[in-house]
Amino acid sequence: MKDRKKHILNRIKCSFIRALKRTWVYLVLISSIATIIGIVGFEHILEEITERVILVVIIVCVAFLFAFFVEFFKRKININLGNGRLGIIKYGYLFSERNKGVIIVPFNRYFDTLVNGAVISEKSIAGQFIKEKFAGNSEELNGLIADQLKDATFNTISNKRNGKKDKYDIGKVVKISKDGNDYFCVATTDVDIESNKSKADIDMLHVSLSILLKTIDEEANGRDVYMPVLGTGFSRLGKDKQTILEYIIAFFRANDDKLKSKLHIILLESECELFDLSKIRVKMEN
Repeated sequence: MKDRKKHILNRIKCSFIRALKRTWVYLVLISSIATIIGIVGFEHILEEITERVILVVIIVCVAFLFAFFVEFFKRKININLGNGRLGIIKYGYLFSERNKGVIIVPFNRYFDTLVNGAVISEKSIAGQFIKEKFAGNSEELNGLIADQLKDATFNTISNKRNGKKDKYDIGKVVKISKDGNDYFCVATTDVDIESNKSKADIDMLHVSLSILLKTIDEEANGRDVYMPVLGTGFSRLGKDKQTILEYIIAFFRANDDKLKSKLHIILLESECELFDLSKIRVKMEN
């Protein structure tokens, strides 16, 4: 209940800020209507100057309220990913029971599972995955990951102080089946040995997306795919999240022949101020 209240308050805040930026769009529309009415002559409708000032204030307020409600209820948009493929960008929870199919979970290239704040934050997608689907039991998950990686090549980094020491290739995908879903755990980030913090760059993101798309093409079997905005949070790409979101969309559009599934990109409610869905190009240009 507390989280829900917090999310609603955050939505109100985000909607208010965006409405301030977009009020002019609706103000132009309403003002156009007022101008048409004004052709008759406002002096015949509103005789006092104060009445005209009040009318202007009312027009601005109506435009703002309209912009606010549009932003508040804009929870998702449909985008054309090309080749007849539909993409959906929406606010929500990645591990919602309503999300059925393939769910993408970003990990570091060591596939660390220790949720202690130092190795993995409980607020990260991987941390939420371990908590939500394994009740915090990382040992069970470790066994499943180890079974998937038994034939994979790796390098052992002995001086890594915390977490696992076996380093796998960026983009490596581990498939975990649980609760009727397939979870594609993909290595999207490296770890700085000195600071023990995740690190990534745009090349790592591109490699991760390329291998992930190939895996989806081969193993999703047309099922819906749900993914967060990779490369954000603790990945430290150094780009704002709106830019990363648009990059991911552009990547899937450029590789539309390999995407046979409906793609859902899930945005965090707590980060609504970092995204602006009105800036997303809904359809591809001809």
